[in-house]
Amino acid sequence: MKKFFVVLFSSLIVIIQTGVVLAAPDTRLYFEPQNSSVNPDNSFSLKVKINPGTNRVSAIELYLSFDKTRLRLDSIGVSSAFSTVLKSAAINNTAGTASITVGSPPASPVSAVSDLVTLNFKAKTGAAAGNASVAVVNTTKAAALGETGNVIISSGYGSAVVSVVIPSPSPSPIYNDADLDLDGEVWLSDYNALLTVFGQTNSTPGWIRADILRNGRIDIYDYNALVVNFGFGH
Repeated sequence: MKKFFVVLFSSLIVIIQTGVVLAAPDTRLYFEPQNSSVNPDNSFSLKVKINPGTNRVSAIELYLSFDKTRLRLDSIGVSSAFSTVLKSAAINNTAGTASITVGSPPASPVSAVSDLVTLNFKAKTGAAAGNASVAVVNTTKAAALGETGNVIISSGYGSAVVSVVIPSPSPSPIYNDADLDLDGEVWLSDYNALLTVFGQTNSTPGWIRADILRNGRIDIYDYNALVVNFGFGH
């Protein structure tokens, strides 16, 4: 019983001296969005968020991994909640790793859900379709008031999935040989264009667009082809 009171009294002294109530590790890191999609050669951003739970987090040593075959990390932006850069960002796109160490303003340890950093990525040109992972590596550490060790819980190392999607090719435009002025329709302007050159001949088939049948002469059969398609595009 005497030993119990000694331990309790010692704990009270620590609390009184530091003004901080000790709290168990309760911090989680996660991504926003956690699922997204992107086309090759396009840029996108992911935010790393912090949920400190009952902790008051003052600094984070952040380590990341990402799919080096599909993604390129261009920069890491800090947030207002962790605006002090204690160690500059290090990005290795060959290995697919990155790190940065940041701290909160001294008078404002983080005790609510906040942005940690913003990761500015680009899906590589020619990247294969598929899922690319981005993750907080479990060597990441967070310091909090009243704690002497890492306050990130074991399930607090978040990850995100970025789906690289190859866009379907646009359908080929539909052309009509009777659309002599190439405006997407067979109408009076095409009719007038054919009448202007009706009866002309040339040894080179298709020498002008009014030679719809590509036989070197503009005759009733070309006119018939225009009539058959008249109204196309309307």
